[in-house]
Amino acid sequence: MSDRPHNDPQAAFAELQQQLKQQRERTATSPKHQPNPPRFATLCTEYVARDTWTISEAALLLHACHPERPVPLSGGPPELDKAIRATQQFLISCLGVSLPAIGPIPRLLKANARISVADLYSLMKQKSLTVPEPLAKAFAAQLDTPVNDTPHGNATRNETIREAARNMADHFVASQAAKFVKSTGVVDRKALATHMEAYPGSWVPESMFDPEAESPLSFRTLRELLGRHFREQGK
Repeated sequence: MSDRPHNDPQAAFAELQQQLKQQRERTATSPKHQPNPPRFATLCTEYVARDTWTISEAALLLHACHPERPVPLSGGPPELDKAIRATQQFLISCLGVSLPAIGPIPRLLKANARISVADLYSLMKQKSLTVPEPLAKAFAAQLDTPVNDTPHGNATRNETIREAARNMADHFVASQAAKFVKSTGVVDRKALATHMEAYPGSWVPESMFDPEAESPLSFRTLRELLGRHFREQGK
């Protein structure tokens, strides 16, 4: 009895190779993975509102690419991958010098190191880095201050919300230690962030609270914010 085509190992391997090739082609040609992808301006606004990025995300956004784009992109333009890699290496070289790292720096994948968005913006201005227009506009709206030194409305609102989160976290730790402090005496950042994301009405200033909206700070942002806050207190 002769083997059927689908039982032929060579035919199956050739079919698998063809499927992988087609997948690579779809990935390389996906609009999401091209420079200036769809909704890039909205994406910039969303990312600039975060507290931290990875080095990888920063390098991609600085080249007008989606922060989740693979690098290198199989089948993509090699010159773009080379430019993104160069920016990654530049930012990595600044870690601990002109660009503080948030948390430990991975020993192998340093492009996964986290940095403050505000610190990155300061570095961009110091080094006169080229910035895509949508990203520049998002930074200006979120972080710039007018010439009279009065903080921008968005920046003031965001800092007020963060300060309220820090203050209420202190209150929770003091009043509900059994729930939010581990047996080792270390504050349970995860438990705090989970609770505060679920119940924003318990800490967001009343004038800024929208009962129909989600928490203004995500779980990840809360955890990072509170992590820095309690590290400074030795907790």
